[in-house]
Amino acid sequence: MSATYKSTQLGPFKRPLSLTIKKRMAILSRHLTRPGERFLDCGCGPGDYLQLLGEKLGIDAFGIEYEQAVVDSIQSDSFLKARVSQGDLQNLNYADQTWNHAMLNEVLEHVADERKVLREIHRILKPGGLLFVFSPNRWFPFETHGVNLKLTGRRTYPDFADSTAEKLFLIRPTLDLLGNLLAAL
Repeated sequence: MSATYKSTQLGPFKRPLSLTIKKRMAILSRHLTRPGERFLDCGCGPGDYLQLLGEKLGIDAFGIEYEQAVVDSIQSDSFLKARVSQGDLQNLNYADQTWNHAMLNEVLEHVADERKVLREIHRILKPGGLLFVFSPNRWFPFETHGVNLKLTGRRTYPDFADSTAEKLFLIRPTLDLLGNLLAAL
C-alpha cells in the first residue's frame, strides 16, 4: 500500500527526508549563509525544518504553530519543546525587528487574512531580513493539498509514491498574493 498525504507520519527524522524538504533546504542554504542568525518558521507544524536548519546551516531556528494539538504532540522532544510555541500569525507576540529571517511554508493559503500575517512578519523582521514563501500553485496539476470532489463530497489526496505528484519549489504566481505582499510593506 502506498503512502498518502493523510497517512504520512510527520515529525523530524521519523521518516526519510522528502524530495520537497531536500529542495527547499537547498534553496534556504543558498540564502542563509551566516550561522547564528535567528529564523522563525511561521506555521512550523511538527518542526521538520528547525533541527535541519540548526544542524546543517548553524541557524538559530524557532517555530510558531497555530494548532495546539501539534504543539502538544512534540512535547516529548526536548529540542523541539524549547523551540516551538503555539501562536497566531496574525498577532505575533514578538518585538519589532527581532528576527533575521522568517518562512511561510505552505501556510499563507490557510490563514484568514494574508495581509495581516504579512504585515506582522514584516514588523518582526530586522531590516534586510528575508521572508521565504512556499505556497501551492493553484494551476499546478499535482496539487498536494488534496481535492474535494463536488459530486461525492469525498476528499482525495495524491499518492506520494508517484514521483509526478511530488511538488516542486513554486511560489504561487497569482496577482492577489503579489498584491498582498506589496500592500503589506
